[in-house]
Amino acid sequence: MENLNPGTEGMHTFSEGDDSLLPLQNLTTTTILGGYSPGQDTTGQLLARQIATAIATKTPNENRLLVVGLGLGKETPDRDAFFAIIDLVLQCL
Repeated sequence: MENLNPGTEGMHTFSEGDDSLLPLQNLTTTTILGGYSPGQDTTGQLLARQIATAIATKTPNENRLLVVGLGLGKETPDRDAFFAIIDLVLQCL
């Protein structure tokens, strides 16, 4: 979650535009553990970016590495499952 933008002193900045509900653009994701399955890596990375964005929104000066472990089934999660996972994470924050 590290923010290398020198103008923000390590803190994350948030846009005021229409894309404020999207994950932060400066966060990068990489699949490092587990099985690789086509389609699920994209979903897993999107979930990880959403979780990191939620953390950065709550604590803008947070810059630690975030590792997310997901036990997704063989099917790609549908919209309801995606939002259920994000809702669960938000309840924990």
